[in-house]
Order: sequence, then C-alpha cells, then structure tokens
Amino acid sequence: MPLPLQTEDSTTLSVAQAALYSLLVTIVYVGIFYLHPKTRPSATVKRDDPAVVRLRMTLITIATAIIVFGIVPTVLVSTGVYGSWLWAVLAQKLVWNSFDAFAQGLLDILKALALTAILFVAPLTDSFYFKYQEKRDTLGYGPGAVTWPAFKQDIRMELFNVWGLRNYLVGPLSEELVFRSAILALFLSSSSGLSLMQLVFLTPLYFGVAHVHHAVELYRAVDPYPAVFIFFTTLFQFAFTTIFGWYAAFLFLRFGSVWPPVFVHAFCNALGPPSFVAVGKNSTQTLVYRLLLVVGIVGFSFSLQVLTDSPNRIL
Repeated sequence: MPLPLQTEDSTTLSVAQAALYSLLVTIVYVGIFYLHPKTRPSATVKRDDPAVVRLRMTLITIATAIIVFGIVPTVLVSTGVYGSWLWAVLAQKLVWNSFDAFAQGLLDILKALALTAILFVAPLTDSFYFKYQEKRDTLGYGPGAVTWPAFKQDIRMELFNVWGLRNYLVGPLSEELVFRSAILALFLSSSSGLSLMQLVFLTPLYFGVAHVHHAVELYRAVDPYPAVFIFFTTLFQFAFTTIFGWYAAFLFLRFGSVWPPVFVHAFCNALGPPSFVAVGKNSTQTLVYRLLLVVGIVGFSFSLQVLTDSPNRIL
C-alpha cells in the first residue's frame, strides 16, 4: 500500500509555500556551484575539465543530501504535514515500503524503459545499427552484423570515466531526487489539490529554470558568445529540460517512485536530444529512419497509459 502523502487535518503547507520552498530547493541545487571558485562559471573554468567535473559532482551530491534529507523533511515536519523526519523522507518516494511494492517497482523500471525505447525507436536504430555500419569499416570488420568489439569500445568510452559517472549516475540521480522527489513531495503534501496534469506540467518549470544558469557559462567564456546565440541556446535548454521534466514527473506520479525517472533520465542522456531529420544516411536508411519516427510516436501514444499503470501509482 502506498505511503500516505499528507494528513489532511494537520497540514498547514499551502501551494504558495510549496512553490516558494521549491524555488529555495532550486537555488540551493544551482547555487552551490557558485560557492567554489573552481566550479563557478568563468573564463578559466571548463565544465568538462575532469577536475571541475569531480568537484561539481561532490558539491551537487552535498546539495542533494541537504535538500532531500534536510530542507524538505524540515518543511514537512515543521508545517505539521508529517510527525517525524523519517516519514517526511519516505514521502519523497526514495524506497518502496513492502516487498510486493519493491518487486512491482523493478517491473515499473523496465516498463518505463520500454516505453521510452518505443518513443526513441528511430534514434536507437540509428545508434545501434546504422552507426555501427560505419564503425565496422573503421575497425576493419567490413559489412555484416553489428560487431561486439565496436559496441564494447563505445561502452568503455561512454561509461568508464568521470564524464560517464556524471552523465549516467550523479546527474540523473541528483536531478531526479531534487526536481521530482523533493519538489513533488512538497506540492503533494500541500493543501493545493493540484491535479495530475497540473503537477506534471507546472513542477518541471523549476527543472527548466535550473538550467538557465548555463547562460552564465556562455557569457563568461574566453571568447564570449553573441547575445543572440546565448539567448536562443538558453531558451532551447529551458524548453528541452522542461519537456523532459513533464515526462519524468508523469512517470514519478504514475509509478509512485523516483527510480523509473532516474533510469529513464540516464537512458535519455545516453541517446541525447532526438534528431527528427536523417542526416548522413543513404536513401534506404533515411526512409527507414523516418518510418520509425512515426512508428515510435504512434506506439508511444498507444502504450503510454498501459505501460505506466501501476499499483504503486500516486495519482
């Protein structure tokens, strides 16, 4: 049985308070970068420098712990929503509260990944087939099936380094804990009575805003980018992260756990932004790619409700 999200008679947390505390959470998450000179955006700080990546991961881990185990439980207990720190932490859906819920949770993770794979069937085909047709020639294997050495080489290059740790573990885990678990716990515990769709479309705005600070990195680069470029790049980042946030928030609420969004987030980081135009492919590959784009969108639409139905769901 899902953990109770709020005690209606005792809660004194309003939707305005939930919104303000969510803003505080966002400021803490982003602001911690600006506390250290080696992580603060500047002409001398490169975000992909290994030393910078390691230090930023350390700081963001600290910020996430402060938010999830400090700020949010303090708010929920002090406003009377929960009577103890433990229940306030559990309200963020970090763990399952029974073996049955845990078993269902593992299935929910697989369902979330399957749903996402359906949507991205065209990029997946591009990554795991078309791409390796070119790599086979580079490695000297010639035409044929996808080669295991080519696949292993990509896995090593992607995962087993400091950037892989950031992109596929620390980044997805910290962002989902903060922008899904923490922020949604605040709104769900308020007296707002927001609907599923309101929570899905409104709360990810914090996630989008959190990425706006990348404009500072572009502005403070050694060779500053033009203002127009910075504006449209930042606008794209805000839009893209907000849209992904809609999907992640929907998964969180439908599965009643932070873990499906975490795994989907890492999966999407591996794929990158989807391309809707077939570039550098022969005519057959282009046709297949375009057909798969349509198949993915249609399949996703028909599978959305079915694959996200779970007894662990919140709303």
